[in-house]
Amino acid sequence: MHNSSRAFSLHQACYELRICQHPPRQATPGQATIAQRVQEISQPAIRAAALRYLTTVAATLRPNTVGLRADSLIVFSEYLTAARPQVHSLTQLTREHIEDFLAYNHKRPWCGRVARDQPVSPVVSKRTVIDLRCFFDDLALWGWAERPPRRLLFPTDIPRLDRPLPRALAPGTDRDLMAAIAQLADPFARTGLTLLRGTGIRLGELLDLELDCVWDSPSHGSWLKVPLGKLATERTVPLDEPSLTALDEWMTRRGPQRALPHPRLNRPADFLFTERGRRPGAFRLRHGLDDAVAAAGRRGRDGQPLRVTPHQLRHTYATTLINSGMSLQALMALLCTSPPR
Repeated sequence: MHNSSRAFSLHQACYELRICQHPPRQATPGQATIAQRVQEISQPAIRAAALRYLTTVAATLRPNTVGLRADSLIVFSEYLTAARPQVHSLTQLTREHIEDFLAYNHKRPWCGRVARDQPVSPVVSKRTVIDLRCFFDDLALWGWAERPPRRLLFPTDIPRLDRPLPRALAPGTDRDLMAAIAQLADPFARTGLTLLRGTGIRLGELLDLELDCVWDSPSHGSWLKVPLGKLATERTVPLDEPSLTALDEWMTRRGPQRALPHPRLNRPADFLFTERGRRPGAFRLRHGLDDAVAAAGRRGRDGQPLRVTPHQLRHTYATTLINSGMSLQALMALLCTSPPR
């Protein structure tokens, strides 16, 4: 392990010095194919339907989404094997089977590589039910012969999360926190958190910014070109003075860096946030945010330091614009969210 680490660092240094033309890559295990993953489904008829379904939706869904949906079908298969061994196909399913599964899924333990003796999180439990409902609804909509004889899952079956979504920071907390962020010793955390609060972009979108992300308009000021993100769309967001100052400071420190392979687009990319030939990760931003909360002296009702997540900066950005009079439609265009129904 130590020798591999040294070889990686040496390769990285040679790439930055232009001695070699290809950057090093971390060795990662190969991803299992859809056909390999569904082998964990023990019922042959259900396995065949799941393979056909996942292969079909893979043409429109992202690989991670297809993988999560496969995991949910595997969980349902494991439940049938343990509690309903007489069920061998989807046509045998009844509402009673689903009701028993919903009770089991609510308190089922973690399994696989994260196995531990405690129930899965409410988010995981909810996702499993949603994936299973999509599976049944798609089969019925497409008229497949393998579909259950009647509708089995309904919107009211989807569990409600016990905790609400991240809320916007109170004005006083927002003010003190941003003042503390401006004093952080880590320049990456200082710049990244300032941009998250000043533009409302997502954490992943921030890390994927490239050098040409700033667009200057003669009549409308400077804008940030946000790359393809969660919803696979590109948009522009106006930049305020603190964000521009933070970007200028970072560019002064960044210096020349060689292009690195883009993880999704399969091309070299000049990422904005690069240090010594490597891309800093989200951990430093979260750690910097914790340090800023401690420096600001903000505490929760239990007396412990207030827990703030990077995504709350996005909520705070949106709330500030709404309170300033921006229309909901204009805000959605900035945040790239789906319109209300």
